[in-house]
Amino acid sequence: MISRHHFHAGAAYGFRAAFVLLVFCALWLACPANAKTADGCSLLKGKTIRWIVPFSAGGGYDVYSRLLAPYLERRLGARIKIDNISGGGGMVGGRTIMQAAPDGLTLGLINSPGTLNAAVTGVANAPDPARDFSILGRLAHGLHILVTGAKSPIKNMDDVLALSVEKPLVFGISGVGGISFLVASMVSHILDVNTQYVAGYSGTRQTTLAAIRGEIDLLSLPFDSARGRLEAGHLRAVMQISCEPLADHPALAGVPVLAGPDGLAVLRAKRLGRSPAEAASLADALVALTKTGRLVVAPAGLKPVMADCLSRKFKEAMADPAFLKAAAKAKRPIDPADAGAAHATVVQAMAKASSFVPIVRAAMEKVRK
Repeated sequence: MISRHHFHAGAAYGFRAAFVLLVFCALWLACPANAKTADGCSLLKGKTIRWIVPFSAGGGYDVYSRLLAPYLERRLGARIKIDNISGGGGMVGGRTIMQAAPDGLTLGLINSPGTLNAAVTGVANAPDPARDFSILGRLAHGLHILVTGAKSPIKNMDDVLALSVEKPLVFGISGVGGISFLVASMVSHILDVNTQYVAGYSGTRQTTLAAIRGEIDLLSLPFDSARGRLEAGHLRAVMQISCEPLADHPALAGVPVLAGPDGLAVLRAKRLGRSPAEAASLADALVALTKTGRLVVAPAGLKPVMADCLSRKFKEAMADPAFLKAAAKAKRPIDPADAGAAHATVVQAMAKASSFVPIVRAAMEKVRK
């Protein structure tokens, strides 16, 4: 028989135990976000993060990185040190990120289209963007245009097609692993342009100067990187690597697009008696690849809590009105995507890019260093 004393003692003990359990549960439910912060973001506070730009200083990737850095620093409580590692069309810097420790202290902004091209076509030691990096998000598309120097005899795509019958037109590239080479080789194939490639330039700044000096005939550049030179009258746009006009800008007025039902790919195929459907498919796949854009990445193997921290803070920095204002002032378009969406776009584009392999490998035989 249980005495009244034992009953009250047991009830009091049960109440205390239940209360402790209730408090514990409440604290546990409140802690997941704090636990992530403790294991992720707080580990970066006061640290120096190495931010790798796989191209030389002064180019588009460098400008974007320096625009973003202070806003990301503020949210992470860390210092970002930008390190320009150029070479191989972005491959050297990409490999440096890939080989770093996955501890959140090495990040970078890579050229996804060029890296995808190198991985798909079998360039030695080329990173696979979907496998060899932790993708934290996309900063911008970086869609390309075909340009020539303002003093060049090439005024438009009709000149390009006509002159290439007489002699090979020279494209300037930094390396076969870069997006410029991919665009040049695919455009040459789709439009049947007789082309020669000159490699060895350290980045877009050097290839742009080569076009202005007349050392090369053509160059593929992101529109945002070419914009200043177009406005200054140093370069001339001759084609947009897109399905529709990239911007309402005087430099693009009347400049044809490659893809789409009325694009040059389809029109040229009809004129040459080739398959318009095949030409359209290749052009659309090229545009899809360029749209994977400029990706913020870390090495693969990043712990989920660290990846969550970095992707969240990157997303917050990208939405900062002050950052958006700074980017607009620098005439650098922003087209962000979160980690999941950016990764999905890369995987889809990589599947389409398999059709590029024989075309790009054949173009490699025409590269002169």
